[in-house]
Amino acid sequence: MEESLIATTFLFSLVALISSSMLSDWALGYLDKRAIFDVQVFTVYNNIETKENLPNINYNFIDEFLKKRGYPFKDRVKVETYFLDKDDFHKRYKNDFPVLGISLSDYNHLISMIGASPISLEPNTFATQWQAIANEEEIKEFMEAHDTIQVDDNVLVQSNYPPLDNNLGESLYNLYTDVIYILPDEICENLMTANMNYYGITEKPISFSVASELEEYLHTTMENQDLVTMNTTDIRTKTIQQNEGISGTLMIRLILIYLGVVLIVMCFTILSLQQLADSSDFRYRFQVIDKLGVPKIRINKIILKQMSIWFGLPLVIGLLCGSVMIYYFIRSSSAQLSAYVGMKTILVNILLTGLILFILFGCYFATTWILFQRNIEGNK
Repeated sequence: MEESLIATTFLFSLVALISSSMLSDWALGYLDKRAIFDVQVFTVYNNIETKENLPNINYNFIDEFLKKRGYPFKDRVKVETYFLDKDDFHKRYKNDFPVLGISLSDYNHLISMIGASPISLEPNTFATQWQAIANEEEIKEFMEAHDTIQVDDNVLVQSNYPPLDNNLGESLYNLYTDVIYILPDEICENLMTANMNYYGITEKPISFSVASELEEYLHTTMENQDLVTMNTTDIRTKTIQQNEGISGTLMIRLILIYLGVVLIVMCFTILSLQQLADSSDFRYRFQVIDKLGVPKIRINKIILKQMSIWFGLPLVIGLLCGSVMIYYFIRSSSAQLSAYVGMKTILVNILLTGLILFILFGCYFATTWILFQRNIEGNK
């Protein structure tokens, strides 16, 4: 019973310590991919019931709001994403949401704001832009299945550009999709707008108070219109995302590290005290063995084997169970972890945590072994 309780305690401590670095790195990596622009305003059409209520928003009020408070835009762009077919408007199931399109000019303007080079398309061709979480196998399978696409009455073929992965945040893509088509401008002129987003970079970082005020102002401004159209309009500012992301990450890391350290110290201390308490019971037996002429080295080896079993068995069980849990977590979240953290970083963190635990275990084990020997030899 005691061994299973100790093994469970060690399991939770191991998971907490490894999760502290993994989850915090995940959150920070996600923040880097998400907080690209100083201001991101985006719409989501999935609650709109009629095509007439699709977004048509003038975002000039955001420019005026920030300019009055001393944060004018250095660059900004309103980006429309389009349905390739008007009937795509009705596709609302999780795995049935359509891949949307973006005009070449909007895309080039958007990537120029992050310092990327513009692209060009031949007539009747298209390119693709992918989210960071998309893996190579998924991209390859999609590209092979969509070497041509039907856009209204036009058939477009893949351009010579490989799948693009510029870091543009996640609001550009439709729900449950990781890709967006880049289409020639003349093709987009006759397409139906799905979402209407707004991206801006200010001349200087927006203060937290102004960013909070801007978010409240946008929600207040768009509230009545969204109630009528059933559109969803939301905003993200880099200032608030970074503030909340970093503080949340720090909180997660501190809580999990504290929990892991407390549990691991508790676990090792109980094991050590248990062995030292048993040393008084074993004193007479080892003294008899000593009087029978068994060499001291042999006695020390017996003590070492005994402690290795009783001290190490609960830890081995906890380590095996923890390894299985962590393995399945990494496997189930491999796309996100690869995109936001990197498997190399995860492996380094796991090895570093294991090294620290091994050193701590060695210190407790060595100290307990020495004290156990002294207790045995104490009353000869």
